Amino acid sequence: MKKKILGLMAFSLAALASCGSEPVDSNSSQAGHSSGTSLSDGDSKLVINNPSKDKLAVGETLQLSVQADPDIDVLLLKWVSSDPSVAFVDDEGLVKAASKGTALITVSSDEFISQPISINVDVTPVTSLIVQNEPSLIGVGETIRLETSVLPTEANQGVEITSSSQAIEVNSSEKTLKAIKHTDEEVTIKVFASKDFSKHEEFKVKVKPLNETEKIRISFETGSYAPKESLEVTKGSSLESISYDPFSNIEDKNSVSDVVFFGFYFDEKFVTPVTFPLTSTYSDLTLYAKFVDLKASGNGYDWNYEDNGDGSVKVSSLNTYSSTSVLTNLSVGIPAYHEGKEVTSFKKITTNDFVNSITSFALPNTIKTLPANGIQYWKNLEYLYIPSDTPLASIPEYGISSLSKLKSLFLPDTITEISKYALNGNKSLANIHLPRSLETVGEYAFGQCESLEELDFKSVKTIDQFAFCDMAKLKYVNLPENLEKLSGVFPFQKSTENIIRFTVSPNNKFYSSDDFGSLYNKDKTMLIVYANGKGGTNAYIPNTVQTIYDQAFGYSELEVIKIPSSVTTLEYAPFYNMPNLKAVFVPKSVVKIKYNAFSLCDFEKLVVYTEWDENQLPSDWSSTWNYNSNNDQMEKTKFNTIYGFDSSRFVF
Repeated sequence: MKKKILGLMAFSLAALASCGSEPVDSNSSQAGHSSGTSLSDGDSKLVINNPSKDKLAVGETLQLSVQADPDIDVLLLKWVSSDPSVAFVDDEGLVKAASKGTALITVSSDEFISQPISINVDVTPVTSLIVQNEPSLIGVGETIRLETSVLPTEANQGVEITSSSQAIEVNSSEKTLKAIKHTDEEVTIKVFASKDFSKHEEFKVKVKPLNETEKIRISFETGSYAPKESLEVTKGSSLESISYDPFSNIEDKNSVSDVVFFGFYFDEKFVTPVTFPLTSTYSDLTLYAKFVDLKASGNGYDWNYEDNGDGSVKVSSLNTYSSTSVLTNLSVGIPAYHEGKEVTSFKKITTNDFVNSITSFALPNTIKTLPANGIQYWKNLEYLYIPSDTPLASIPEYGISSLSKLKSLFLPDTITEISKYALNGNKSLANIHLPRSLETVGEYAFGQCESLEELDFKSVKTIDQFAFCDMAKLKYVNLPENLEKLSGVFPFQKSTENIIRFTVSPNNKFYSSDDFGSLYNKDKTMLIVYANGKGGTNAYIPNTVQTIYDQAFGYSELEVIKIPSSVTTLEYAPFYNMPNLKAVFVPKSVVKIKYNAFSLCDFEKLVVYTEWDENQLPSDWSSTWNYNSNNDQMEKTKFNTIYGFDSSRFVF
């Protein structure tokens, strides 16, 4: 009789529905059927083809195929393992080796069951790890790919790479080192066996230093206003700011009334403004100061003012005179003086066609306060000039927000607070200078700053809940000695997917980080955020950790997590939305799990292994600990769970 050959295939939804059924452990009758006929290979209607091998290392996969008679509906075939804790088989016949032992694999239809085939799984320990090309020097911008060997090859392990400094970025998946900035320190690189971290090699790397003897000169053209002395800096270095008071040499401030200073530009036509940090220091530069006198005709706008009663004035409203035909690429600014009086504040500037045509906006160095919602929803603003000597103390609620084209922002070293929602919605903001004076960051302050890759805090003390929500490209977070409080509700929600490294000052009394870049409390008993963006498939959790915090691994692309026996508590959804997660081991030390620990993971892919027996789970485990969340049919989103599983067998 002619047979069908069935290899890797997509089964119907009816077949896939079996993935959501109650998981079966090794003592169940998973391999048995209430009806059916066992047939010999010589006269079989359902036969598993001889596999390419019958012995697998832990973590290996093997695709099985089957021969079936034409009268068998192949869409309804069911693959079964006698012991899923040893070898798990999915609905398409893909076997995943899970732990040492032997499992029998069968496939069945409503009427027939195949003869079983035996799959033997072994654990091969790592005996050595070798890095063939340990570099000692690397240049800024240079990428080096490491050549590594984990022996024996049967151990089936890759490598996980760490760096002791943010100056050298590592990618474990690509096995690369990349110097992204200069540092004088010697950087320690560690290379681990990726699954069990049982072996590692380490070496030191120096980033090639800048040549201190090579200097470049930065000169300034300021016209008739206060001169600015030239600077001499090391070639290739960065410049954080340029301090300059354009009216310091003018005694009669009436003479500079309504004059706006827009900062420095790279060109005489004032097309490209200087933003900080200034990194274009490879040849001599001349920077040009831009001034506009609003008393001259043709500017298209001026301001109305109110007296503050203390010898200063505030801007009360904007007057515009431009026709619709010229509303493009406007440069608009507030002067430092009006009628000889300092301009110290302004009211919210309501958006209109004129405001939405502003691409450059300048504040004076006399401004002391910004209004809430002051600079918000300006559709085309690309450049905002805030002088480094401006006496601003706070960015208020929505103060500089929802500016979709703003790419760079310098905040002066006088600001102590970035209030809630202050910078929210600046989706193109890619560079920001965070002031050394900053102490407080409010909730959602950086929310939806989708292009920012680095947050370098130098003195912050308090960070409120959701402060860094929805920052999709965030890679690096530097936290200072001063930090005392990360608010209770997850400050990095929806922002951890690409974080490569948290760096916490070793002198901080409340928080710490490790070479893997993860964020902990000071004594590393709580894992707060795992550094998900550095690549790799297996998580590293030190055996000091007792609590894994809310969404600690959220949005990670990790595949395997082995929770150490030091852990006692899993807070809310620590493994939230991990699409690649395949295996998690929960030891008997874990006595408390909040609900939906694996919320929004792939319930067809994930298998949870625990040392606890199913009928002896601790009372502090939520009844939905291994369920998906927010689903009307919860029984169809319960993750496959293997109970009574020994820790020594979990090596993926």
